[in-house]
Amino acid sequence: MTVMIDLPAEVEARLAEQARAEGKPLQEYLLGVLTELATPKEVDIKAFLALPREEQDRLLATAVAEAEPLYAADLALPPHERELTAFTALDGETLYEYAAEETPGDESATW
Repeated sequence: MTVMIDLPAEVEARLAEQARAEGKPLQEYLLGVLTELATPKEVDIKAFLALPREEQDRLLATAVAEAEPLYAADLALPPHERELTAFTALDGETLYEYAAEETPGDESATW
């Protein structure tokens, strides 16, 4: 399908710069951006589990590849500035376990 869009010059220039930064031709970059926008963001677990195992593996591998740069960037920060929670055991820091405040008679509150 061919779509023609009249873009303001400044928008075209920004998109062209982003494409160059990724080492892609503008058309290929835009196709990727539009494909990402058209991809559903919510996961329907029943639909996912109904897929063949190979497709599940492919989707999970894609998600890992997309998350890896964000995770690596987070790990590069000092521990007190990180947003992710799975860093303590990975970087050799002491692992602390915290107990939730218990409500009298509620033994399920301790983690």
